[in-house]
This record gives sequence, C-alpha cells and structure tokens, in this order.
Amino acid sequence: MLASFPASMLNQNGPDLGIPNRIDLKTSRFRLTILTEDARATVQREPPNSLDLVFADGGVGKHVLLDEMLALLRPGGIYICDDTKPHPMWPPEHAAKIPPLMEALAARQDFRRIYIDWSSGVVVMVKLAT
Repeated sequence: MLASFPASMLNQNGPDLGIPNRIDLKTSRFRLTILTEDARATVQREPPNSLDLVFADGGVGKHVLLDEMLALLRPGGIYICDDTKPHPMWPPEHAAKIPPLMEALAARQDFRRIYIDWSSGVVVMVKLAT
C-alpha cells in the first residue's frame, strides 16, 4: 500500500502523523507493508508490478508521474484517488488539473474504472491482467 502525501507534509519521520515511512505487519496468513512517504521516492525505487494498492492523495501519482505510478500496481491492484471533482475553495490552478487527470484515467485500457460522485469525487480503478 502506498499513501501519497504532498512533500510539504513530510518530515524526516514521514508525514506529520507521527508514524515512520515504512510499517511492516506480518502474520502467518498475510503480510502488509504500508509506505507513507513522498510518492516520488516510491515511484523511483519500487519495481513495476510490486504494489497492491495505491491511494493517490497528493500530486505525485495523480497529476505527476501518473503512468509510472500505475505501472507499479500488480494485476488486480487497486488505484484510488480523491479530489476529482472541482471545489469552489480550490485555487484555479488546482481545478485546472482535474479534467486532464480524468481524461488520462478514462483512456487507460489496462484498468477497469468507476467514478464515485461523492464528497470531493473518488476514482477507483483495478488493473487488469495482461
């Protein structure tokens, strides 16, 4: 799982949530690694088809490096991004990023996509097997 945060929210120990950049949980039945770091570092480090879930909350993996982020998902992996519906409180430059994002996501033939018109707008996509 990757939680994408704007770089301005990060400090040396991860986001200002007081948690480390990487959390590993293991049992005999499953393994979960949660990455809470600037998503640009994850995109640069992780190999393709290595993530099961991406929640793109910041610019990287949503407005920047979108294709690279989507390539990190395994077949069956889930991509979630929020803030896909313009909001009157957003600065104009942020609202202008939404239409190109939605067009780019809709054009992906290697994913199934659903748009949820709730709150700030949410897109959920599942990567298809190749």
